[in-house]
This record gives sequence, C-alpha cells and structure tokens, in this order.
Amino acid sequence: MKKTLLTLTLLFSTIAFLSSQNILVENFESGALPSGWTKTQSSPSVGWEFGTATVVSSQYWTIPAHTKIAGSNDDKYDNQAATANVANLDFLITPSMDFSGYAAIFMEFAAFFDGQYGSTAHIKVSTNNGATWTNVKTLTANSAWQNVTVNLTAFNSNTDVKVAIHHNDNNGWASGFAVDDIRIFVPNSFDMAGVKINLDDHVLNIAQTIAGSLNNAGSVSVTSLDLNYNINNGAVVTQALSSLSIAPLANYNFSHGTQWTPSSTGNHTIKVWASNINGNVDGFTTNDTVIKTVYVANNLSQRKVLYEQFTSNTCGPCASSAPAITTFLNNNNVNSTNGKIVALKNHMNYPSPGNDASYTTEASTRHTYYGVTGIPHANIGGSAYSGHPGNTASTQVIVNAEYARPAIFNIDINAEYTADSVVTVSGNYTSHVDVAGNLKLHVVIIEDLILKSQMNGTGTTSQTEFRQVMRKMLPNAAGTTVPTQTEGQNTPFTLTYDLKNGPKVFNTMNGLTVVTFIQNVTTKEVYQANSVRVNLFVGIEEAKSTVFGVNVYPNPVSNNANLVFNLNSAENTQVMVYNMIGELVYSNELGVLGQGNHSVEINTTSFNSGLYFVNLKSGNTVTTKKISVLH
Repeated sequence: MKKTLLTLTLLFSTIAFLSSQNILVENFESGALPSGWTKTQSSPSVGWEFGTATVVSSQYWTIPAHTKIAGSNDDKYDNQAATANVANLDFLITPSMDFSGYAAIFMEFAAFFDGQYGSTAHIKVSTNNGATWTNVKTLTANSAWQNVTVNLTAFNSNTDVKVAIHHNDNNGWASGFAVDDIRIFVPNSFDMAGVKINLDDHVLNIAQTIAGSLNNAGSVSVTSLDLNYNINNGAVVTQALSSLSIAPLANYNFSHGTQWTPSSTGNHTIKVWASNINGNVDGFTTNDTVIKTVYVANNLSQRKVLYEQFTSNTCGPCASSAPAITTFLNNNNVNSTNGKIVALKNHMNYPSPGNDASYTTEASTRHTYYGVTGIPHANIGGSAYSGHPGNTASTQVIVNAEYARPAIFNIDINAEYTADSVVTVSGNYTSHVDVAGNLKLHVVIIEDLILKSQMNGTGTTSQTEFRQVMRKMLPNAAGTTVPTQTEGQNTPFTLTYDLKNGPKVFNTMNGLTVVTFIQNVTTKEVYQANSVRVNLFVGIEEAKSTVFGVNVYPNPVSNNANLVFNLNSAENTQVMVYNMIGELVYSNELGVLGQGNHSVEINTTSFNSGLYFVNLKSGNTVTTKKISVLH
C-alpha cells in the first residue's frame, strides 16, 4: 500500500472505532496466525503466510509495501509438478462470532489481489462451524492495494458465524491474495461518504461539471439527500435530490446540476459532500467530504501514455506473455502519430544465463529506479501502474484512463541522420501550466525490431522477435533537467549521438525510433511522451550518392504508388516498405539498374490504412520516403 493510502486507512479506522461498535479487529502485526484464527489448505499447499510484504512476496508476484499482512502466494510454491502447491482451498478463518441482535454488520479490510494467471479471491461465511460455506464477495482485480467492504447483515440471526478469506488458484500456477486491517463492525444508520471527484488534475478554463461518486456507508438505503459543493471554501452550491435508491455499501455517481465556471487560472480547491440524508443528520461526518485541487489552464494537450517494459531473451514468462503484449500495443497504434501508447522495452541481464545481447547499463539504471524485482514487468505512465504486464485487459483500462487525462506538456520532436551513423534529435516542449519540481526530459533511441537470429546467438526461449528495444538514452539514463516552467513557456532541445560509439544496432539503421518523455523523478509520473521514426537526411545522402530525384506519388495512395528516381551510375537496387512498428510489408529486389530515370510501381492494395516508410536502397545508399495509405 502506498504511504498516503496507509495513512488514510489508519486514520479512517481510528475515527471509525470511536463512532461504531467493533465485533472483530485484526491487523496481523504479530507476524503469525492470530490467536483463535485457523487456516486450511489442500496438501501440499503451504496455505496462508504472515509477515511483511517482502516475506510473503515472490519473484513474479510482488506485493506493494504495507504493514505486516496475511497472504496466500501460489506463485512462490507452485511449479506445476505433481507435488506442487494447490491453492484451491487456501482458507484463512476468523474465530466464531455471535451476530444475533445486531441490526447490521459490515466487514472492511485492505486487499491486494491482481488476479494474475487465473487467481480468484473470495469472502465466504459459514454458520455451521465450517461444514459449508456461502460466498458473499468475489474480489475485483486491482494493481494496487484496495479497501473492500462487505455487507454481512444477512447473517444477523446467527450465533455461530465464521468468515473465511479464500484464495483459489483454480488448478493453475497462479499469483496470490493478501489482506490486512480486517474489521467487522456495526455501522451507523445514516452515513454518506465522499469517494471521488471525477475532474482531472488539470482542466481548461471553461465551464466544468462537478461530477464524482459518494458511497452509502450506512446501514439504511438512501432515498434523498442534499448534494453540496464549494470552491476555495466559498459559497455552498446545493442541489436537493430525491427518488434515489442507494443500497447500503453501494456507490452513487453524481453530476451536480449547477456547473462551475472558473474565475481565473491556477489552483482551485473543490469540496463535495452530502447532507440531510433521508431527512436525517449524517451519523458520521468525518468521512463526508471529498476534496480535490485542480489547476485551471488556458491550454492542455492530448496525453500519450508511456509503456516502459522490462524483459529479456532468457526469460520464459517474458516469452509466453510477448504475443499478447504485442497485440495489445499494436491495438493501441504504438509509436505512431495517432497512437495512444509510446513504448520502449529495457532488456535485462537475467535470468540465467543472463547474456541478452541487447542489455545495457542504462536499462539497469531504469530497473533500479522503478524498484523492479522480477521480469516481465511494466510501468505505465511511470506511476499509474507498476507490475506484471500479462493481463492486457486490465492494463488496457489503465491506458485508457491515462490517455483520457489531459497533459500539461506538449512535446514536438524530429530525428534524422546527419551523417553515416550520427542521429540528431531536435525538438521543443511547451508547458501549459506553471510547474516546478524534479523533472527530467528523457530521449531514448530504440530499435523497432530485432530478430533472435541477430542477437549474437543469445536467447534461450521460443521468442524470435523483440520489438521497441531500448538501445541508447541521451545523453544518458539521468536525462536532461527540465527547469521550472511558467505557463506557455517553450523550451527547445537538441541532442546528437554517434551510434558507432555503441551499443550495437542489430537490424538496420532505418529501423530506429526516438522516444521522448518528461518524468517527475520523485513521483515517477510521466507528464507527456512522444515518438518519431529516425529519417534519413536526404540532402546529405543524395549529395554523396548516385541516386537523386527520389519521389513517391500519389501520396496519399489507395492502390498503387509510383516510386521514381534517377541513377547517375548503374547500381544494385532494392525497394522495401515498412509499417510504423518496423514490420517489413513489401520488398522488391530490382537487381542492377542502369544510369538514368526509373519508375517502380508499388501495389498497396493489401496494406492497412496508415503511414509507411518506403526505403530505396541503391548501392550503399538508403533513401526513405514517407507515404500515407488510405482505403
């Protein structure tokens, strides 16, 4: 759990103790099975363990930092052998409790459950000493610690109630389920709690709708309430709502009927709360108000989401997850003008034999920066997600949420060869808001595609293609400091690197892309990202070669494109066309062509609509032209 979430949880629990009756409280700080609790498991399962997050974690299932916890970790003990861990009956069971006489009973706890590799997590109840169990909650996967509340009121006529926390690996080599801070209690009758305000951290200086969600933390269904908000502790704006039906523990999504029109740019604090619940005073006011500070700006940009992965060609789980990740990235138009995702992959020097030829020390620096403990691992938006990349359905939700957030920076870049092996990256970034902090601009050269056969014989897995491979960070892994920015400030940058200085380019010089992003070093949040293919600088290439007058028409093209060029002397000539992710989609060996004008027809009927790079190789010279295919 993040430190801020832990603080809020402890604060909420402390306050709640004062306002409602506790039936059972357990925080697992003893680091052992609590007194009166029991656990069961199928042999040879280890079952539930206790201790710090580090103790319960494993290489491929890492639990975020937390106080001492209880956890069932199938990844740690399962190896799919006959004697492997079978976590289908990993139950952690409370002592027996008497629920009779209570009007309502709730259970709340902190949970870490990411649902990887088939894991499921449940809360179950028994009223016959564990002979049978009733499932009352199936958890939803989440990449971070989450607070969960379960309504147990249905069992308030029973005198012998046990609650079980159940992890099931569903007969697979799964991940795990961890819990902490369990509390079973009698709630207040009327208690509407603030959950969130849906406004982004940065909004445009136009009328804004105050929307978000509240939670009925009380035991009585809510049929009416007053919805209130104010800005900067100013006048309260109230809307009376009736004909509602908000069940206990249900969320209510609100959209206030009166918009807020900002009076100025800069920071503004918004407070939202409910009152007059069913005509009654809220029984627990401490959790009523949800607060958010937003920055009002005159301009904002479309965000591109940075997807930074850690992998290796000696990593079996990396290879098995690669096809799904490739599809996921392609579905998001990775590293393209209209794409959601900007991606780069850092290749590591483990697991054994640890001889991935594309490993660099800069990849190791990024590995240490994020605190990665095992691969495959991905960071999305720097800090929006940090974990296993295999569940692409879950990561797509995170990417969509990040993409929907306006960006406070715009980055424009261009990259080209200014000599045989020298890449020059130039561009500028513009800040839409006043921003200060420990920010860095990172500029990264990546190879779009490296084949296993090109990697010096290394690679111990079935994976044969490696995409978006990080080769060089400019000037290094530390990046370039972004000075304090004022709204509208534009900052140019230029970085040059000679690839002859290493690392090795495995494929071709015209299969490179430059990725740029601005990152908060302290929080790890990536504010904006962008990418561009490295283009040949035609002026220099033509000046020292025998080919000139290269052109492609029509452009855009639908079915057939004409490539025209002029040779000063006879040369062996080849035409190749690549898509935006570096895949070869067309190749034509023309053989030796004589001096003079030439024209080659390229059939684009089978191409998908999008941008492509036409490479004309004549002798030792490669000239690149960009075309757009529209069907």
